[in-house]
Amino acid sequence: MWITKSLKIKFMIKKINWNKVLPHVVVLIIFLITSVVYFYPALDGNSLETHDIMMHKGMSKEVADFRMNNGKEALWTNSMFGGMPADQISIQQNSNLLKYAYSVITFGLPRPISTLWTLFLGFYILLMCLKVDPWIALIGSIGFGFSSNFLIGLQAGHMSKINSVAFMPAVIGSFIYAFRGNYFKGGVLFAFFFGMQWWANHPQIIYYTLIVLLFVGLYFLAEHIQNGKIIEFGKRSLVMAGAGILALLTSLPGVWGTYEYSKHTMRGENFLTIKSPAEMLKDSSESKKDGLDSDYILAWSYGTGETFTFVFPSLKGGGNNDPELKNLENLFPSRAEKLTESMNEDLTTLQVDELFSQGGLNLATLPATQERGYYGQQGLTNGPVFIGVLFCLMALLSLIFSDGKLNWILFGAMILTIILAYLQMTTFVLIMFTALIVLSILNKRLIWIITTVTLLTVMLAWGKNFLDFSEIFIKYFPMYSKFRAVTMILVIADMLIPLMAVLFLVKVIEKREVVKENIVKLYIGIGVIAFATLIVWLNPEAVFHVPSELSGTGEMYQNYLSQALEQNPDLKTQFSAQVGQYFSDYSENLKEFRVGIIKDDALKALILILVTFGLIYFFLREKISKYVLVSGVGVMILVDIIPTDLKYLNNKKDEAGDYHYWESNDANLYPFAAFTGDNQIYEMEIAENPWIADSVKKNLTDLNSSSDVPLDNKTREIAKFSVLNRLTNFRVANFQGLTSESRTSYFYKSLGGYHGAKLRRIQDLFDFFNQLEVEQIVNMMNVKYQLQYDYNERNEMVGVQVYPNYNALGSAWIVNDVKFVENADDELMSMKKGGGFNAAETAIVHNEFSSMVSSTGPRASDSKIEMLSYAPNKIEYSFTGSKEETVIFSEIYYPYGWQAYLDGNPVDHFRANYLLRGMNVPQGDHKITFEYSVPAYEIGSTIALLSSLIVLMLLITIGYLVIKEHRLVQEPSVTEIEL
Repeated sequence: MWITKSLKIKFMIKKINWNKVLPHVVVLIIFLITSVVYFYPALDGNSLETHDIMMHKGMSKEVADFRMNNGKEALWTNSMFGGMPADQISIQQNSNLLKYAYSVITFGLPRPISTLWTLFLGFYILLMCLKVDPWIALIGSIGFGFSSNFLIGLQAGHMSKINSVAFMPAVIGSFIYAFRGNYFKGGVLFAFFFGMQWWANHPQIIYYTLIVLLFVGLYFLAEHIQNGKIIEFGKRSLVMAGAGILALLTSLPGVWGTYEYSKHTMRGENFLTIKSPAEMLKDSSESKKDGLDSDYILAWSYGTGETFTFVFPSLKGGGNNDPELKNLENLFPSRAEKLTESMNEDLTTLQVDELFSQGGLNLATLPATQERGYYGQQGLTNGPVFIGVLFCLMALLSLIFSDGKLNWILFGAMILTIILAYLQMTTFVLIMFTALIVLSILNKRLIWIITTVTLLTVMLAWGKNFLDFSEIFIKYFPMYSKFRAVTMILVIADMLIPLMAVLFLVKVIEKREVVKENIVKLYIGIGVIAFATLIVWLNPEAVFHVPSELSGTGEMYQNYLSQALEQNPDLKTQFSAQVGQYFSDYSENLKEFRVGIIKDDALKALILILVTFGLIYFFLREKISKYVLVSGVGVMILVDIIPTDLKYLNNKKDEAGDYHYWESNDANLYPFAAFTGDNQIYEMEIAENPWIADSVKKNLTDLNSSSDVPLDNKTREIAKFSVLNRLTNFRVANFQGLTSESRTSYFYKSLGGYHGAKLRRIQDLFDFFNQLEVEQIVNMMNVKYQLQYDYNERNEMVGVQVYPNYNALGSAWIVNDVKFVENADDELMSMKKGGGFNAAETAIVHNEFSSMVSSTGPRASDSKIEMLSYAPNKIEYSFTGSKEETVIFSEIYYPYGWQAYLDGNPVDHFRANYLLRGMNVPQGDHKITFEYSVPAYEIGSTIALLSSLIVLMLLITIGYLVIKEHRLVQEPSVTEIEL
C-alpha cells in the first residue's frame, strides 16, 4: 500500500508545472534573505529595544509567572489598575491552530525578521491574487514591506499592529479573487488570511481592513447588478460571509472577551453625568456617550500639509520621541554639521559662547544636539509616514492610464474633493465622496474605488485638523468611536498606493503598445509631478510652511540663559542683548536647516522621477528589456525608501560598541532591575511574613538546579520579587506616572499601569482624584506603599523612594454601615473631599444591589476576615463572626467572570465604593472564594480549535485539488484580474 501511495505522490509532483512554480520559489527566497540581512542582529542573540515591548513585559509579568508556574492561563491580573482581564494584556490561545501555522510560514524565525518576511509575503499574495507577474510583484512587495510606517512601528514595539497589517493585503487580495476569480479558492484563502489577522490581535487594523472590504464589496455588488448576475453575487457573498465567520471563530476567546470587556471600559457607556475637571471645558452635550471622547480619539492627528511626507519624508523634520536618536545630529548628520558651522560663524561676533561654555553649554552645537527633528502638529511621533515618490508617481499614472469612460470626470471630482477638504467644507466633501463612489461604479473600474478609499482614509487621518469630517464618523460610523490614534488609518494608504503603482507597471509591460499610443499622458503625468518637485527643490517655502519663530527647545534654553544672567546684574548689562541676538540667529539657522532638508528630499525625488521616466521611455521604445525595466525601477524604489528607514531603525553601534536599537535577549527578557527601594519593600514584607523567605529560597534553589549556569544577581532579584508578588496581595502606587508606566506592575500589584483600554470606573477614580478623599481611596485600594522614582538627565529610572502607608485596609475588612445611593454620580461623590467618607467604617452601594445587601449594623467585636490564599484568578478568605456582617474586598468589581462562593456554594456579591466588591456574610465560620472563569475562554477555546482545524483542512484540500487540477478549483474563463 505504501508503494501505491509513494507512486501517487511522485505522480502529483510530476504534474506540478515547475516553470510556473520556480519564479515564486526564487521570489520567496529573496524575501527571506532580505529579511534576514536587514535584521541580522536578531540571529545573534539580540532583540529590538522597544518602549512598548518593555511596557508589555511589565504589565504581563504576573500572568506570565502564573502561566510558567501553573501551565495554564490566569485570565485575570491584578498587576494593573487594581485588576483587569488578562486577555487584554497577554494570553496564549493554544487552541487556535493558526498560531502554529504562523510558525510554519515564518520558519520559526525571531521577530522582527519574521514580521518583515510576513509583510513581503502578504503583499505578494495580494498581487498573486491579481495575476501580477512574480518579478513585478517582487519589487512591489519589497517596497511595501519597507514602508517607513512599518519599520518605525517595529522600532516602537507595535508588533501586533504590524503583524496584523502584514496580513491585510492577503485578506484584500483573496476577497477580490473570490469575486473575480475562483470563489472556492478565494473563500478558503480569505478564511485563512483573515483568521491569521484575527490571531495577530489588533482590532483597530482589522476594523480598517473591513472598511476597505466594505467599499470593494459595494463595488462588486454594483458590478454584478449591472451585469445581471445578482444570484452569482449572492452565492459568492455567502461563501465569503461563511469564510469571514469561520476566520473570526478561530480567535473567538479573545474576540468574545474583548467584546465583553469593552462594555465596562472607557470605550463603553459613560454612566456619570458630572464632569471631571478635565471635561469642564468641553461641550455638555458630549459628556455622556458610548465610546471614547473625541479629544482622546483625535489626540494623534496628521496635519493636512503633513500628508506630503508620503513623498518628502523630512517635510516636518522626522521624529521626536527620543531625545538622542531623534535629534538633528543623528537624523541629518551632514545638514546638522552645516547648522553648527553657521552657528559658529554667528558666534564669532558674540562673546556669550565662551561665557556659557563654562557651565557646560556649547552654544554652537546646541541646535544640532538638543533639537529633535519633528516640528509638525502632533505632540509626539516616532517618524513620518513615507510611502515613496515613485510609488506615489506610478499610482497617479495608474489613474491617468485607467481606460474607463469617465476617467477624466473622476479626476476632476477627485481634485475638487481635495480642494474642498483643504477649505474644510465638510458637507461638500461628503457629497463629492458619494459622487466618487457612484462615478467609480459607472466607470466600471475598481481602481477608482481604491483611490476613493485611500483619499477617505487620508482625510480621516487628519483628525482634529478636519474636525467636522472626523466628528461625523465618530458619531455615525459604527464602532469608529471605539478607537484612538486616527493616524493609524494611514496603513490603508500604505497598502493601496503601492498596489496602484504596481498595476501601472503591469500595464506598461503587458500593454506596451497601448501606453505608447497614449504616451502624451505619460509626459503630462510625469511632467506635472517633476515640475512640482522642481519648485519644491528651488523654493520649499513657496509650497510649504516652514516656521521661522524660535522653537520650543530654543525657548527653553533662552529662558535658562536669561535666568542665568538675571542672577548676575553685571553680566546681564553686558550680555543680555547678545543672548537675544544668539537666539535670533538660532531661529534663522534652524529655519535654513529645515528648508535644506526639504530641498534634499526634493532633489532626490526629482532625480528618481527622471531616472524612472528614462527607464519607462526606453522600454516603450524597445531599447531595454522588461527585466531591465523591472530591475531598474526596483533599485530606484529601494534608493527612495531605504535611507529613510535607516534613520529610524538601523544596526549601527555607538562608540562603546552597543547597538542603538538593539539589546541582548537577556536584557530584553528582564527589562527592569530592582532598586534599593524595592528591596526595602521586600525586607518589610519578609519581616511581616517570615515564611515567605523560605518560599523564595526554595524557588531560587529550584531555578539553580534547572539552569545550566549559575543565576546572575539580576535573575535572582527578579525571581524573589515574583515569589513575593505571588504570595502577597497588596498594591503599590506611583503617582508620578499613574497611567504611563508599567515598571511598578512588573514587581507589584499596581494601582496604575500602562494600557489604552482601562476600566471606566478606575479611570473615573483617577479623573476625580483631586475632588475625592485621596487618603481614604488609597486605603480602600489597599495601597500599602507609595513610590517616587528618581530619574537621571536621560530620563531613565535610577532609583526609587518608598513611602509605606500604614493605614491601608488590607485585602478585606468589615464595615459598620452601608450607605445606599441612587446613581453613579452619588456613588463616586459620596467619597468627595470633606464629605466625611471613611472607607473603614462605611460602604457606598448603588440601589441596584439593594436586594443583595441587608443592613447588618455595627460589626461585632469578634468578627474578622482574612485572606487565606491568593492567585490572580482565585482568592480565598476565612470569615468568623457572631453575626451577619457586610464585608468589603479590595478587589475590582467586574461582573463578567467573577463568581463568589460561600463554603463552596455560589452566592451573590455586589459593587461597593464605586469599584470594589462587597458581600453580606452570615454568622459563623465560613470560607469565601472568588474565582474568575469566563465562557469566552472555555467555550471559545473549543470553538476556536474546531474552526482553526477546519480552516487548515480546507487550505490543505485546496492545495491538493490545485495539484490534481480538479474542476472545483479551475479558473473562470477570464484568467486575468484587472482593476
